[in-house]
Amino acid sequence: FIALQSEELYAGKSIFVYAPDLVFGNQSNQIESISINFGENNQTVTFSPQTAQNKEFSVNYTGGNKTLTYTLSLKNGKKQTYTSTLNINARVGRNDGVCYVPPMSFPSLGFYNIQANIPFYNYPNDTEHPLDTPYGEGEVGYYYADGKSCNNGSQPITKPIIILDGFDPLDTRTISAINEENLIYKDATGTTKNLVADLQAKGYDVIILNFPKSIRKSVTSPTPFPPYTITENTYQDYGAGYVERNAMTLIKLIQQTNDSLQKYSSTEKLTIVGTSMGGLISRYALAYMEKYGMSHNTKLWVSFDAPQNGANIPIGAQEFLRYWGGEGSEGSQRNYTNKINSVAARQFLLHHRNQPVGFPSTPQVNWYRNTFVANLQNNGLVMSCK
Repeated sequence: FIALQSEELYAGKSIFVYAPDLVFGNQSNQIESISINFGENNQTVTFSPQTAQNKEFSVNYTGGNKTLTYTLSLKNGKKQTYTSTLNINARVGRNDGVCYVPPMSFPSLGFYNIQANIPFYNYPNDTEHPLDTPYGEGEVGYYYADGKSCNNGSQPITKPIIILDGFDPLDTRTISAINEENLIYKDATGTTKNLVADLQAKGYDVIILNFPKSIRKSVTSPTPFPPYTITENTYQDYGAGYVERNAMTLIKLIQQTNDSLQKYSSTEKLTIVGTSMGGLISRYALAYMEKYGMSHNTKLWVSFDAPQNGANIPIGAQEFLRYWGGEGSEGSQRNYTNKINSVAARQFLLHHRNQPVGFPSTPQVNWYRNTFVANLQNNGLVMSCK
């Protein structure tokens, strides 16, 4: 039989991953090929399960219930067919009332609509990310106050609240997901509410800053099965990248927002909310602006669930992921590489499993952490807002 890991997805692009380490079978009657019809526009792929690498398949789903059909061709000439059902939520990831100013584009380097003016260069000892650009990039979405519309990107911002996304390796959260899933709460009566909608009703323009991933290199290789090619991308992952570089992107957004306030003669000041990694990004940005005499015009800064004094993941848990990743577990390898061993994680973690061989007798502090703490101290504290 074949089992899906989820029974519900959102409309739009979905990635299906075939992981050979999760396949178990009768070795005397092996599977020669697998065909999958994804239930959308008759999209079908056929491939051999005899592979050591994961295979990824992209499907653009519309809303509704979808029946997926799997056909296994066995070595003895027989075929077995299985089906499963997916419920596709019709909510489209980037179409929930959010506006993009200027309108979003898809440049070759990635998906963003703001770029920092101030560069931040990788730490001198960082030889792992040679393709990084020093100019930070971000994805900004605007939820204007009730009564306003996008108006072709020229809508005045008069009462702004900026909310930053947190630690998000490989940008798994869209701006819409941040709004619809992460900014939900229950009031005193137990009623589910949306924070952004509440703020819009009170006249606030809510601005969400997401930190995307941008393609820096693409390599396409041939395969013997449809779609006959596979593309491997190397990303610059801002969602788990340098705090300091992301802070430069926030500075650009702060300056743009203040320009709008001045243009439309608003006397309002900014409110900035940083969750998780966003708390450290906003701390660094605001302190940087104060240190170098740049007005941020911020009345209130909120740092929520941010590792201001560092983060802790048991060293044994880190080693567990690293070890099983080395033994062929694709999931463990991805979690260790993209999360535990990301730049941001090494900046935050008080102890890091960073030895190339063996297991350290005592927990070690990664040098990224030491450099980051020194930069925070040199940058100073936020002083001129609540």
